[in-house]
Amino acid sequence: MEPLGSHSIVESIYRTLRQEIATGNLPPGARLHQAELAEQLGTSRTPVREALAHLASDRLVEFHPNRGYFVATMSESRTRAAVEARLTEPLIARLAAERRPAGPLARMAQAIEDEKRAPDSWAAYEASRDFHLALADASENEFFQRLTEQLWVADLGRPLYQAYVNVAGSDWIAGDAAEHERIYRAIADGDQHAAERAAEGHLATAGAYLGAVIALAQDGTASTQGQSSAISPA
Repeated sequence: MEPLGSHSIVESIYRTLRQEIATGNLPPGARLHQAELAEQLGTSRTPVREALAHLASDRLVEFHPNRGYFVATMSESRTRAAVEARLTEPLIARLAAERRPAGPLARMAQAIEDEKRAPDSWAAYEASRDFHLALADASENEFFQRLTEQLWVADLGRPLYQAYVNVAGSDWIAGDAAEHERIYRAIADGDQHAAERAAEGHLATAGAYLGAVIALAQDGTASTQGQSSAISPA
């Protein structure tokens, strides 16, 4: 990764670290050493500290006194809060069906195909996340877009998705893609009611496994708690 330039340095660091969290290069529980990050990014510790504070306000990282910054982990209460926040999805789907912007719809269709062809749960999660981000963009509502980004850009969704696969079995990925396709087709047809119903069904499927999934997902983040991660080269 090339050192960052001087223009909007804090924002550049913020976006770089957010992307590393989103891709899993900085997994939940990983420790974020300011000095190491500053050296890797070719800058001083001050803008790194400011960027980390920004990420903490987004709840993508957590600050622990006398210990420093860590990528946010998946507590039971936070997981349940994230699931509750997803209750906005039926309304998001309804708005998307009303507005049907071409770009986000094309991204939704591509994400569905990517999930169907995913060679493993890691790639399937990436495709599922892309679908939900595109769905929010299709609503053309900046507040829903921001909420969805916060839910999916933090890597909390990755262990949750893997836990669903572990609990529900190997058919989970195909079923998830099929439900995404039902939502997409209703939106593409401009059928607001059908889009809303399809999104409600999608949430109901996820909710049926919630208790077992939370336990497994927490196990998945526990293994990285306290681990230090470097930014991977570009």
